[in-house]
Amino acid sequence: MNKRLGFAFLTVATLFVSISLIVDLIWLGKKGIQAAQIGGILAGFFLGLIGWGLRSLPENKRPLRQIFVEKVDSILNLPVIAWVLIGFLIIFLLYFVRPMFFDNSQQFSYFVDYIPALDPIGNDLNYNTQAITLWLQGKSPYELAYQFYPPLYHIVFAPILLFGVQGKYSLMTGLTLLSFGLLFFLLWRKKANSHGIFLFFFLTGLFSYGMQFELERGQFNVLTLLLAITGIWLYHNFSSFRLLAYTLWIIATHIKLYPGLFLLMFFSRWNNRKENFITLLQLGSLNMAAFLVLGYKVFLQFVNAVITESRNPLWVLPDKQPINHSINAFIDKLAKNNDSELPVKLAEWLHSSGLWVGFIFLAIIVLCSVIIIWRTLQNRPNLLHADTLMLFILLCFLLPSVSIDYKLVLLAPGLAVVLANRTLPELRWQKVLFIVLTILISVAYSLTLVPYQYRAGLLITAFPMLFTVLLCLTGLNLLNKTWEEAL
Repeated sequence: MNKRLGFAFLTVATLFVSISLIVDLIWLGKKGIQAAQIGGILAGFFLGLIGWGLRSLPENKRPLRQIFVEKVDSILNLPVIAWVLIGFLIIFLLYFVRPMFFDNSQQFSYFVDYIPALDPIGNDLNYNTQAITLWLQGKSPYELAYQFYPPLYHIVFAPILLFGVQGKYSLMTGLTLLSFGLLFFLLWRKKANSHGIFLFFFLTGLFSYGMQFELERGQFNVLTLLLAITGIWLYHNFSSFRLLAYTLWIIATHIKLYPGLFLLMFFSRWNNRKENFITLLQLGSLNMAAFLVLGYKVFLQFVNAVITESRNPLWVLPDKQPINHSINAFIDKLAKNNDSELPVKLAEWLHSSGLWVGFIFLAIIVLCSVIIIWRTLQNRPNLLHADTLMLFILLCFLLPSVSIDYKLVLLAPGLAVVLANRTLPELRWQKVLFIVLTILISVAYSLTLVPYQYRAGLLITAFPMLFTVLLCLTGLNLLNKTWEEAL
């Protein structure tokens, strides 16, 4: 077979060279013909060298089909990091190399002004500490407009007022970067099949658009996730520190509301109703106490502020839509069609049927959540698994009515623990499906690394990428055969 293949290459090479030499007789004097001739001769020369090498190889007795199947199997058995990198490289070429080096103006076009930066830097941190100052002056922190952080937040962050403007921003930046590193260290403790995947997500997350946005605003989502994950880890590994574990989770829940979802990971054995009831009673009591820490009147003001801000049209204005990746903001963006993402008639229909579309999205999210939780509990005594950890992180993105892009940095540690511990299925069709889902997750994640200003159409908000990750996570969960704990 090698000889026949070699002669085939030599034949094609001869044709290339022959056509290149006689082409002048057909297109005599045509502009650029010399360059085409040289190209054809060079191509023929190299094809000839390949053919000469093939004809000298020893004959392979195995059928061509067997060789092909073996090659396919070797590709399908590549490590998970290979498919993650393929997904990343697709986005790197399309959204970094192409716009940066292949601009129509034939000029180098670097990303500029890709974060909606505010002056001065650390706007959210500066603004929220004003509410703490109001509270220390004996006033209600909710006198400040757009202030909807829980009451306990004002106590936990009060010591930051000891620092000046630059000092507190530097402190929060340091805490965020340290928390990001500690998150990966905490999740990396368990034996992983691919440490390269952890390194990939750590480095890309560290330099991501989400991390830069988090630091620019002086936000504390990374710190919040670290507190919640540390609390869960202490609860399951050191029973004598369970009160500390509860406290860390409560602090996380009361500086950002969404870590409340991680409550479900505290139950050690879901079939032990007595222990679960006691845990739920303890956490529920401590949680209510935290809500009432500044008094019942302030608690009511907080509830009113949350309800008001969740309905505030400010968060779906044109300048806010691209950085708000909630379901409501995504549907509103499509209905307004201000970037011509959809045909006009479809956008008009969506404008009148937005509630139903939102309900469908929510129903799919709930269905995926039920599948992942149900399958995990079918194979484990608790929800301490990589898939449920990633699920809760995704729900923290998708369920709130206002969810801003700086939270995207939280995808990196969650996906790292999901993909690093994955093993390839045994059946070939399952391997193919696994690879497709892994590449799709990598593509969706890599798109979140690109600033919203450099994404177009439906992808200008991060909701489609987050929704895709959720669907692929559900698919991977259905294929999963290993159920080792995540922490």
